[in-house]
Amino acid sequence: MVPPLMNRILQYLPRGNTLDDEAWAHRHHIVVVVLAMHLPLLLAFSLVLDAEALIFAQASVVPAACLVGARLVKSRRPVSIIATAGLTWCSARGTSKSVRLA
Repeated sequence: MVPPLMNRILQYLPRGNTLDDEAWAHRHHIVVVVLAMHLPLLLAFSLVLDAEALIFAQASVVPAACLVGARLVKSRRPVSIIATAGLTWCSARGTSKSVRLA
């Protein structure tokens, strides 16, 4: 059972399943574009770090696969998870590389 205060808080949070198909498709398109923009940024970041091509390939294979999956899969929930996983990977990968520079 959810406590009353938590229940009231949860009522204010957005729910993705309440979006109509057009609104969801628009938001998903934005997420996919942001994910696609990460690939050249990963390349630039690798060049700035003077990394080998293999390092860039390792860093970009997951977001590239997620980008392809986000375009091929048609079901809303799996495709949302795929796109989010790609963005999460980019954030984690970039953070781990920049922390090593400090």
